[in-house]
Amino acid sequence: AVNKVMKVQPANLRTALVAVDPRTGAIQAYYGGSNGPGIDYAGDAVTRPPGSTFKPFVVATALQSDKQFGLGTQYAGTSPMVIAGTKVANSDGDSCDECTVMSAMTKSTNTVFYQIAVQYGPQNVAQTAHAAGIPDNLLPDPSGGISLGDKPVHVVDMAAAYGTFAADGQRFDPHIVQKVTAADGRILLDRGTTPVGQQSVFTQQLARNVTESMLDVAGTSGFALAGGRSAAAKTGTNQLGETRDNRDAWTVGYTPSLSTAVWVGTDKSDPIRTRSGAVVYGRTLPGPVRRLPERPSRKFG
Repeated sequence: AVNKVMKVQPANLRTALVAVDPRTGAIQAYYGGSNGPGIDYAGDAVTRPPGSTFKPFVVATALQSDKQFGLGTQYAGTSPMVIAGTKVANSDGDSCDECTVMSAMTKSTNTVFYQIAVQYGPQNVAQTAHAAGIPDNLLPDPSGGISLGDKPVHVVDMAAAYGTFAADGQRFDPHIVQKVTAADGRILLDRGTTPVGQQSVFTQQLARNVTESMLDVAGTSGFALAGGRSAAAKTGTNQLGETRDNRDAWTVGYTPSLSTAVWVGTDKSDPIRTRSGAVVYGRTLPGPVRRLPERPSRKFG
């Protein structure tokens, strides 16, 4: 999937992909780069800011904190906006006078999610992400910027954490080894009978509400699955300073049977551009990569 999309792109771009089965945590696909002895961009060796792919954790935090909060709750989404002393701006065309949480997720309206994170607490957003599967040693000292993914994370952890929403709130630790059998036939490890780190961390209703918030993203971003199959997804970018360039681009998404995270960036945090010179966004390269490993599955709900 990575090669099919990225082989014609500039040589300085780096890509990572991890796909997990959200029902077990079993890693179904793992790509950390083309150089085997080199840097593993998908695992513990590299952390990168996930951008707007962190917004679902903001929604989950609000849903946990406030029974009156829902996908139809409206917020001002104008831009720029000063929120808790910080100037926050939206991407071009993503602003609104009043918009629902659902439409704000689809359009990735930064000012809406920054307001929600400040309202319900950046530390609570971090705790929600930790519960979903982001390691406890990440996301230190969060501020409102956590709503825009300013804290670096691992690709494998994003695939697993989104998988928790896909599994209706059941969390499983990601793992590669499924079974170990000794030379004498003794089974030393069998993940088929012993789930890895299974925990019930969210209610089914909460997880399904978070899923619903992301159902329109893939279609509007141009990487919907074939056959009209539904998928929950979110794109994200990490902007390069005050420029219009990006240095990281992400797409993370799932069906009930597969949760996949894709990152595109560089070794030196250079501007990421396509072969035509266009700025790379989550929808332009990571989105199509994420779509390719998907296989038919049951529908949500």
